[in-house]
Formats: sequence, structure tokens, C-alpha cells
Amino acid sequence: MHRVAYRNGERVPLDPSKLRGKGGEAYIYETSPSRVGKIFKERNDPDFDMFPDQQKEAEKRIIMHQTKLREFPFAMLPSSVVVPLDLLTDLSGRKILGYEMEYLKGYETLMQYLDRDFREVGGIGNNVMMQIFADLHPTVKQTHEAGVVISDFNSLNVLIKQAKAKLCDADSMGNSKYLSPMFTAAYVDPKHCDPKQKSLKMIKPHDDLSDWYAYVVMLMEALLYVRPWGGVYKPKDRKNLVTLDARPLRGISIFNPEVVYPKPATPMHILPDDLLDFFFKTFEKGERGEFPTKLLQIRFGKCLNCGYEHARSICPNCSAGVAAQKVTQIRGNVRVDFAFQTGGLIVYATVQKGELKYLYNENGRFLREDGAVSLEGGLDVGMRYRIQANKTIVAKNGLMVVLENGKAAEKIAVDSFGNLPTIDANSKHYYWSSGGFLYRDESLGPEIIGSVLEGQTLFWVGEKFGFGFYRADNLTRAFVFDANRSGINDSVKIVPVKGQLIDSTCVFAGTHAWFMTTEKSGSKIINRVQVINSLGEIEATEECENGDGSWLGKIRGKLPIGDFILNATNDGIVRAEIVNGRIVQTKEFPDTEPYVDENSFLLPSSKGIYVIRKKEVLSLTIR
Repeated sequence: MHRVAYRNGERVPLDPSKLRGKGGEAYIYETSPSRVGKIFKERNDPDFDMFPDQQKEAEKRIIMHQTKLREFPFAMLPSSVVVPLDLLTDLSGRKILGYEMEYLKGYETLMQYLDRDFREVGGIGNNVMMQIFADLHPTVKQTHEAGVVISDFNSLNVLIKQAKAKLCDADSMGNSKYLSPMFTAAYVDPKHCDPKQKSLKMIKPHDDLSDWYAYVVMLMEALLYVRPWGGVYKPKDRKNLVTLDARPLRGISIFNPEVVYPKPATPMHILPDDLLDFFFKTFEKGERGEFPTKLLQIRFGKCLNCGYEHARSICPNCSAGVAAQKVTQIRGNVRVDFAFQTGGLIVYATVQKGELKYLYNENGRFLREDGAVSLEGGLDVGMRYRIQANKTIVAKNGLMVVLENGKAAEKIAVDSFGNLPTIDANSKHYYWSSGGFLYRDESLGPEIIGSVLEGQTLFWVGEKFGFGFYRADNLTRAFVFDANRSGINDSVKIVPVKGQLIDSTCVFAGTHAWFMTTEKSGSKIINRVQVINSLGEIEATEECENGDGSWLGKIRGKLPIGDFILNATNDGIVRAEIVNGRIVQTKEFPDTEPYVDENSFLLPSSKGIYVIRKKEVLSLTIR
């Protein structure tokens, strides 16, 4: 590991406590208030242990960068591309270790903006997404005019702030001399892949048209919450069945009549015909070209009758004659009671001491489950919410506010992990990290639980214990702690996060924590779950490709009960349980299918299960 680099002979410390990000190829360190340094992983990096192919790729990458970073036409790229400002070298100045670039604070990845929960809780509608893509369009075009191909163009290297887009990872871009072999499976143009394979493997270099293909994939995902090769392919003739990875190679998109459109996705009929036609020609007919700017002028409106967002002259929801839901429904072995409905949005829900508690925003106010107003204001993408008994806790930009009876009872400075304030709560206490310490509220004041790494720690708390982790360089250190006492056990040996961490969460059941992560590993995005007991022992692990439709295809909204976990999928609730150190699906509840999808959150109730959706709470009883 490099602990120091040099900028034109000036020493630049690479402090592990200043690590601000990590990907599959490099570490990002804060080197000044306005700059970060990107340091490439060497062949012998621990993250590449037991992966000889990745070791070879790292070695080739380092060799290429010795000339590429000095010769590449970064100066010709538009200002919206984050380019190298200064090279970082070894003491001799001959070997390039990486480079410094602008420190972008307060930005989120486009991948975040493609997540429905993130968008809805932040009140970000499709018009904002059209603004973002309109802002991104000239960046793509001007990059091509400079003779540069973005290459591995994906939703993680587009950064967003206030509807403005910046492109990062400029060192991975290509031109006629320096071709980039890197790709992300969800966004690579299948026309550049080997059609004889069963998965996507590039055989043709990226070009301008493949960049525009990735742009169109991201735009479709932004507007419909589904990628062109999403849904479930169910051909009438089982001989035609192909894997999910092979569908782009066979041109089997969501427009195919034998593909079941996913329930959580926004119906395609909200889009105007000319935009739908462009998507159809791109993915069903294989046409390629620069995305027409006239289609970025499309604007969405909300139906005054039902609140549905669409870009049609007539609301497609109202014209379809959607029926009002009943108070109680019975389907097979499932009874469903509609416990709560709002015209606004539920932003947080939990069950504490057997009671359902939630916070929702309606007409510019945040209200609790009893209708009491906790806070005035609208939805905010930067806000994090928690509940502790009758207290409502909100945090943003390094400040946590504890609200009680509609008034601010306490204001506390807190650390953040990126833009995420590090707070949590259970029925007895609320918790936060600040200045490198983990705290719990007590009647006599804050109590220190233990020391953590400032700005790099994430943690969660159940009723009995808590779990957290932090990263410094190639080290991932995990810990558990008692929910009611001080002291941290930081000897937990989890599977380390070796790639770029995209998302993480943790849910608790008694003495077990189900810790889940999403990370980019090579060309794939992988979900992983690890079951950890209160002693810090790992009892089971499992992983899958993100969005594969399995019980682990999404990591949020799950309900653990003992040694099994209930999961909402598009086909209904399914049960997975620990079997010999693995976690396997063991039971399906198909009668629950109409009432859940993969974006639903499950919570326990005395009668069965609460299903939390954005505008309603359902109580499910399975007989």
C-alpha cells in the first residue's frame, strides 16, 4: 500500500483516515480541501489476492497509465468532465501512482437517482431527470468531438448535484491510441459483444455509438425504473428460454410480448409515443445513433385527479379506470387489511415494542402515525429519518435534530458517510457517530460506546445489539456492540468489500444481524448478505447478481425472524433460511403476490406482516 506520493516533488501523504472512496481499480484520498488523489491498485494489492486475472489487469493498467496520463487529451475535454489536475508519482518522479482531481462534495452517483426509493423520498420527479440528461447530453457530444470515447459509461461514473451532471473516471476513457477494455454488463452495447457466448464478453472496442447506447439505457432506467433487458422472459416454447445475461445478445427486451414487465417499474404508457418509439428501435430493432435533443424537451405533469406523473395529453391511469382498493381483501390463504393510506409519502417506518410507528409527508408537513405534526417542510433527498418511541429524529448535512411534541428537543453534530448522516435508533435510545466516536443518548447525557473511524463508518442498531463497519485503505473492519452498554468488539471477520461499495443495510432479529451490501465487482454488481450473531461470529453468507429477481436481488425491505428471513419479490413473499452456512430459498407464498413487489418493506406485526409501500401500509395475515 502506498502511504505517500509526490506532486512535482512535493510530498503528498496518503492518510488512511482521509480515504474518501474505493473502487475496483483505485483508492480515493482527500489530499487537500479542494482535491482528492486517485491512487491505482498495484498487482499485489490484497483485494486481488487469489484473482490472477485481476492481478494481470492491474499490472497492464499501471503500465498503460505511465504514458496515457501524460499523453491523453484531457485538456480538450469539456469542463463537466473531472480530469487529472496533477500527476502523483513516486519519489523519483518517474513512476505514476495516480493523479489529483477536483474534490466533488455533495454529489451523488446517477445510480442513486435511478433508485425509486431515493427518488421518491427526495421528491425527485421525471422532469428533474430530464434536466439531468439534458445537462449530460452536451458533455457526451463534446467528449466525442475531442476524439475521446467515454467507454465504460455507466451510472456510477456520472455524478449529480442540483440537476447538474459531471463525468468522472476520465482515466478510463479511450481514444484511437488508448482503447479501454473495461465495461459494465448493464450498460455495454451487445453489438460489441461476442454473440456466441452465453454472457456479455466484449470483442469490439467501445465507440461513440456505444456511448450513446449506454446513455439511452440510463435514460430509460431513469424514467421507468427498469432497464431494457429487465423483466422475466417466459417464452411459450421452453426451448427458447435463455439466461438473463444472454437476452441482450438475442435482442429480447422488455418490449418482447413474452417478457413479463416488472411490477415495481413505471408503466411504459406514461411516456409519449416518440420517446417510446426511440427506445423500441434501440433495443428491439438494434438501431444506434446520437440521442435526439428534441426528446429531452419532453415535460411531465401530475394528474390533478389521481396524482399520477405522465407525459401524455390524457392521464393513462384515470383513463384505464383504476378501481379504488377495498378495506379488506382475502386471497387464498392471505387476508389483507389496508391499515393506512396517504396522498403523500411514507418516508420511514419501524415496529418498536410491538407497535407500528411511521413518519409520512403530506401537504408540506411531516406527520407521525397518530397524525401529530413533527416537522414542517417538503421532501428532501439529503434527509435521513429515524424514530425512537415518541421522538422523531431527522439528520442532514452533519446535524441531527431530535423532535418531541413538534419541537426540537436536541440538536447534535454528527458524522456522515459520504452524504449520509450516521444515525440510528431503537425503542430505547438513539445513536450517532461524531468526531470518531459512537454515542448513545442517556438520561444524564450522551454516552460514548466506543471509537470508530470518522467519516468512514456505517452502523445499525437492533433492540439487543448493533453492528457496524469502516474501511481504511484495503482494510474492512467490522464490529458489534451491546445496545445498552459501552464497549465495541471490533474482531468481526466479515467478507471484505473489495470493489466499490454502492449500498449497504442491516436488519436485526434477536441476537442475529443480517448485513447486506451491494458492490461493483469487475463488470458485475453483486449483492451479498452475511448473518452475524451478537458475539461477532459469521453464521452464513450468500451472494447473487444485483437485480436478478431472486430473494437477494434487492437488499432492502427484508424481515428476519430467527434463522430465516422473509423477502418481498415481484412474485410474492418468499422465505430463505440458513442451511449449512448458506442461505437458500425454502418456501413461497404466492397468494401474497398482488400485495407486494421487490420495493416493498416488510415489518413484523402481532397478526402477521406489515407491508410498507410508499403511500400505504397493509397488514397481511397468512393462514
